[in-house]
Amino acid sequence: MRSTRRWLAYALAAVAMAACTSTLYRPGVYGPGGRPNPTGPTPVGGPGLPSPGAPSPQGTGQGAVESRMTTKRVAAKEGPTTLIADDRSRCAVTERKYRDTEIGDDVACDWRK
Repeated sequence: MRSTRRWLAYALAAVAMAACTSTLYRPGVYGPGGRPNPTGPTPVGGPGLPSPGAPSPQGTGQGAVESRMTTKRVAAKEGPTTLIADDRSRCAVTERKYRDTEIGDDVACDWRK
């Protein structure tokens, strides 16, 4: 009796493991399909590195976030989340930061004209 239960437990474990293997998985039937293939030209070739003549990626033209982060003195506040500096540049902050900031405070932020 004991060995029958043991063999039954082994058989159930084997069936459960077989159900979880990737041999039964068919993309698009039981889950998402494969990754789409790009149709247009791409500057990336070979091992994933850009080819020598490939154009470099273009950003927003405003520089990296670190280069825009500056400290300015707050001259005014415009609810609910905008701080205004002496030079009229604006900074969007969280509501908590807005409440905690007083006019005249120096604030490090992503100030925009």
